Amino acid sequence: MKITKPQSSADGNFEKTIVPAGTHVARLYRIVDLGTHYNEKFDKSSRQLELSWEFPLLLHTFKEENGAQPLVVSKTVTRSLHEKSGLTKLLKSWGVDISEDTFEMSQLFDIPCLLAVSHNVVGDKTYVNVDSAVPIPAGMDAPAPIKDNLTVDLEEFDHSAYGELPEWMQEKIASTKEGKAALSLSSDSAVGEDELPV
Repeated sequence: MKITKPQSSADGNFEKTIVPAGTHVARLYRIVDLGTHYNEKFDKSSRQLELSWEFPLLLHTFKEENGAQPLVVSKTVTRSLHEKSGLTKLLKSWGVDISEDTFEMSQLFDIPCLLAVSHNVVGDKTYVNVDSAVPIPAGMDAPAPIKDNLTVDLEEFDHSAYGELPEWMQEKIASTKEGKAALSLSSDSAVGEDELPV
């Protein structure tokens, strides 16, 4: 998944276990293009990405048959490399070079970081926030990734990757103009392949 800078012009039904507040070693494992959504707070629509990290040193057994699995956290950002965007600020604090006009997001899978996490308690619910990412200190060994990497790009759509997303996320993507277009093209392609002569 590539993102180009703007040019100037005149998971399951189990008890929830959350990531502790603090700074932890993390690895990005999932990048999902959510399509364009309307934000009531800011009264505008924007293309969104969801970034998900795993914490290889923070393990929990959700289901006995799966063994210990890393805790995860996600952050939704605007799919933009504008200098004031949340994604740009995140990447710069992470120490990632985004000096070129186009940045390949999959590079982030190979760059572990220290992720700062905080909690926001509203009523009886605790929300986990990703505050910032910074580079791993020199000399510090980063643990190997546990989860497989996954990218869902609506401009280079892979239906099998889309199928690995939880149902609620598939529905969120499918409700957007970009998601509808990608799913329509994927469906047309599948029909065409079925009609090929043997």
